Amino acid sequence: AIGFALMVLVSLFDYRILRNNSYLMLALYFICLLLLTGLFFFAPEIRGTRGWYKLGFLSFDPIEPTKLVLIILLAKYFSMRHVEMYKFRHIVFSGLYVFLPSLLIFLKPDLGGIMILIAIWLGILLISGIKIKHFLILSLCFLLVIGVVWSFLLKDYQKDRVLSFLFPYDPLGGSWSQTQSKITIGSGMIFGQGVGKGSQVQYG
Repeated sequence: AIGFALMVLVSLFDYRILRNNSYLMLALYFICLLLLTGLFFFAPEIRGTRGWYKLGFLSFDPIEPTKLVLIILLAKYFSMRHVEMYKFRHIVFSGLYVFLPSLLIFLKPDLGGIMILIAIWLGILLISGIKIKHFLILSLCFLLVIGVVWSFLLKDYQKDRVLSFLFPYDPLGGSWSQTQSKITIGSGMIFGQGVGKGSQVQYG
């Protein structure tokens, strides 16, 4: 119900305000960067990471608005340069918009957040009509970067998360959370079992 109400409200918003106002989009982008930077100074440490602002009984993750702002910013960028998509420099320059927040998110650290931002960038590139040759070059660069990151930068628990996502066959180890989520969703079906009554919360 809340989602439907928000959908109606957003549909009444004139998107051309965002398309025609570059300064507004850049301001929103830099606000997101400031929010991500502020995590290192103002966010409480929870389970070894500073990933959320505490607002009373609520937690606020600045990665979420960053995703939305990046989608709008990249859509605006490529819509203005659609006829020049054959120029590789536009692809590189658009990647800088993704690199800055990704670097801050990497330092949090939050590997999943980085992967989502990169997926957003690649998805918009494909929709915008990137040349196959450029896409293959990007893919090769990504493979090289992933190899370096995997070998020298990722910690063991981050590697375990990736492996458990690709090969979820360790229900008592790395795949514990995924297994519990599947059981919870499956047993709750459409309407759930009630707040606090789920089978997976009865024994702590």
